Amino acid sequence: MIYTSNFSTVKNDPRGLAVCRSQPKWWSGEVEIRLAPATWEMVRMKDWDKFIQMFALQVKKLDVHEMAKLCEGRILLCWENIEKDHCHRELLLRWFRKNGYECEEYKPELDKRPKTVKNVSVKALINSPKQLGFF
Repeated sequence: MIYTSNFSTVKNDPRGLAVCRSQPKWWSGEVEIRLAPATWEMVRMKDWDKFIQMFALQVKKLDVHEMAKLCEGRILLCWENIEKDHCHRELLLRWFRKNGYECEEYKPELDKRPKTVKNVSVKALINSPKQLGFF
């Protein structure tokens, strides 16, 4: 399972993986910049439909299987509260689900598992088809 959330919900949970262009000063965890919006222009964009188009073009260049392997058991983090604001985490969640991976917004009140991360090495998947779109 892959989870998504924000820094204020998860804090310093070792399963956290920042997927944003900047992180809180206190953040000492890992960062996966390839899953963050590619530019500051995108981060500041107010037109959600245009953002979706730009982010879709960005993730087309990624191998969803490699990213899912990297993110398995992790909580993908950025700043936004998706109950109030749009966030690229929504798009990542859809992208993973569309391609057959379990992904959902993290709910700490339902989490009874130990807060640990397996050390898994990620190897490039040669000749793996690139996955497109969110829907």
